[in-house]
Amino acid sequence: MTPDQFAALLDAAWLGDRATLRAGLAALSAALPPEHVQRWQDRLAEAEQPTRGPALGRYRYGTQEATAYAADGVQGLALGSAMSAAPRALFRVKDPDAPGGIRDYIWRHCDLGLRIEDGYEAAFYHLADGTCRLDHAPETLGLVKLP
Repeated sequence: MTPDQFAALLDAAWLGDRATLRAGLAALSAALPPEHVQRWQDRLAEAEQPTRGPALGRYRYGTQEATAYAADGVQGLALGSAMSAAPRALFRVKDPDAPGGIRDYIWRHCDLGLRIEDGYEAAFYHLADGTCRLDHAPETLGLVKLP
């Protein structure tokens, strides 16, 4: 499997295409050590567990209607294209040795488990077009609550 094929597989995971991800894992199983294959299968099983906080209501999110759900305390799996030349995200940490006390790391890890801490005012948005987003809470964004 080429790095581009692997990146496409991770993109499928990123987009929630579980069938493509399962097929890709089957193809990778011959090329990877068994413990790596098992780790991916375990992570896929974890990611398939539906988890979100209580519904916060319906909001206008951009040009669409969306149902918002609390994200505090939710544990999940951050998937990204570690083999891709174009990083998809940054990981920011406090670092007293960095300019301004903040250091941004280019996100290259492809399957990192994370937990959204309470108090960060995060919410999941299920949009009318079927896409889902993780963003700030509706109050933080100043979204209009719909009846």
